[in-house]
Amino acid sequence: MTSPSGHESALKAVRDTTWVMVSSPSASEDEIVNRLIGLGYSATGAEKLNAFVPSAFAWVLLRRLGVGSFPSHYIALDADGTEVSIPVAREHYFTAALQLAFETLEHGWSDDLPREAFEAVIARSAEMNAANKALNEGASIAGAALQPLRVFRFSANEASNG
Repeated sequence: MTSPSGHESALKAVRDTTWVMVSSPSASEDEIVNRLIGLGYSATGAEKLNAFVPSAFAWVLLRRLGVGSFPSHYIALDADGTEVSIPVAREHYFTAALQLAFETLEHGWSDDLPREAFEAVIARSAEMNAANKALNEGASIAGAALQPLRVFRFSANEASNG
């Protein structure tokens, strides 16, 4: 299971990640990644799952809360520390997580994604944490533009190859 070869394997990886996060709500990112590696995912695959699943789940909820635009890319650093924009649409883990979250919010909670699991995963999202902070301070997020996710736990080269 080194990388998703198709949508079904990416969806399985998203489900695996969800249950790892739910079963260890206070686990660190390192612990989540190590558990995913233990399930057979590559180190880069595990890092991508750890970053993308919470973000994708949050994007769906943030759209419902009125966020107006979402980036088409995320940012990773190359070997020289230069920022590289990478299309999110090319990340099977991200798109599978986005689809699962969208279908769940459209059609209701399921065994695949119960409410408690969804909430546990989005609690790990930087985007959701920023939105909650703004809302708690009395700000509106209606029409807001989300900035690209910046990843630091895998490089642009690893993103392209794994």
